Amino acid sequence: MASFEYAGVQAGKKVTGQISASNPKDAALELRKKKIIVTSIKKGNGKSDNKGQQSLDDIPISNSPIILAKGNIYLNFGPWAKVPPKELLQFTKKVATMIKAGLPILESIMMIRDQTVHMKMKMTAHTIIKDLNAGTNLTDAFAKHPKVFDNIYLNMISAGEASGKLDEFLVKLVELLEKNAKIKSGIKSALFYPVMLLTVASVITIFMLWKVVPVFEKMYGAMGVKLPAATLVIVNASRYIADPANILRIVLIIVVIRVSYGFLYKNVEGFRHVMHKRFLKFPLFGELIVKATVSRMCMIMANLTRAGVGIIDTLKISKSVTTNLVFIYALDRISKQIVTGQTLSTLLKNEEHIFPPALSQLTAVGEKTGNMEEMFQSIATYYEEEFDAVVAALSSIIEPLMIVLIGAIIGVLMIALYMPIFSIGQAVG
Repeated sequence: MASFEYAGVQAGKKVTGQISASNPKDAALELRKKKIIVTSIKKGNGKSDNKGQQSLDDIPISNSPIILAKGNIYLNFGPWAKVPPKELLQFTKKVATMIKAGLPILESIMMIRDQTVHMKMKMTAHTIIKDLNAGTNLTDAFAKHPKVFDNIYLNMISAGEASGKLDEFLVKLVELLEKNAKIKSGIKSALFYPVMLLTVASVITIFMLWKVVPVFEKMYGAMGVKLPAATLVIVNASRYIADPANILRIVLIIVVIRVSYGFLYKNVEGFRHVMHKRFLKFPLFGELIVKATVSRMCMIMANLTRAGVGIIDTLKISKSVTTNLVFIYALDRISKQIVTGQTLSTLLKNEEHIFPPALSQLTAVGEKTGNMEEMFQSIATYYEEEFDAVVAALSSIIEPLMIVLIGAIIGVLMIALYMPIFSIGQAVG
């Protein structure tokens, strides 16, 4: 048996001491049983048991837009200066796995930093390591990076640190991040197909107006045929897009509308609220947004309730699962009214024009049984399944609709173009 000096956090307070164990891993596992989150373990002689670890200064960290390090080029601007959800998920997974295996938190983050290729995530991990070495507690070290770790993430870390069950809360965080990624992927896949087919339909229409219609126009002009109204509409549209000045006008109008919309959406809350209401009224897509938001909200509420966070704070934190102002305002109203003693299920029922009726009914069951954590988890699972069903329904409905749409566009164009020939045939007959 060897003696090891350790430093860690117990119930949110820093602790140090000595423990006897066969090796550092056994020592860390023994300390974890005492609900101590280990930040470092050293041999009794004061030397770290981790040999060959890189110094904090060995990793090149810079805020330059382009970073050259050990023959590698790292981009550190635009989208590369942000930590993507996939990187955050991988980081959290690795930390959870290493801590569960008994490694100290500091050693775990150092190993992950050295393995990370994404420069912004590497810089974030590096700063956390420096703060932990300086004596900062884990929650405060993570809180210095609000653009990487949101309120939900920080509250879960704080709960894990306070309870001494950081590994369990990190596993919950991994589940939460994976479900969020699944929901985002579902929304993207639901939108991808119609957007792609609309783009194809637009390209086909423009090509026919630009290249095919002029050929028919010349042919009918040489024949001296009087064009029907439908054909004239197509010919006039073809002439319009053949003029570069008209194309420029269309582009300018689109740019002005896009810039104006972006400015109003970003700076005028009332406009953003109206648009968010409109989004929720879109057929099927509005239902998709509601089910995804409720599922994520209940997942957060289940984990925060398990962590012992009060209902008012839980509701405030839950707002961060969405940017839709309709849901944010509803949760604000519930947060203000719940202090009057009304039950959460009653307040959710008052907001049934926003939240589905099943949410208040299931919440009422949880209040009666006294197990809100389990009920929130069940509600989250229920709406996640509902979300998957809506995505599947969208895929099955949109595919034939879009094929019919493209066929109709091409069919209308071809009929309009051949109508003069039909007229000539009827006249000759």
